[in-house]
Amino acid sequence: MNKKEIIKQLKEALIAEEKSIPIYTKHLGLTVFWTGLGQDKADEIKVILSELARGSMIHKQIIENLLQRLEGET
Repeated sequence: MNKKEIIKQLKEALIAEEKSIPIYTKHLGLTVFWTGLGQDKADEIKVILSELARGSMIHKQIIENLLQRLEGET
């Protein structure tokens, strides 16, 4: 895989991360209402979705940093 292909893959990964974050955060607010589960389970789901959103934000930053480094190289 050459540098150009790596940059292309990283840009696609960045788009995927950018799309996932709003999905996770949107579902945080709806979890209790739609699950029909008890409060304890709904709270557990909220925690998991929060962790996924936080992880996606971290991944997004890592991908952005890699892209900047690769695109800045001559």
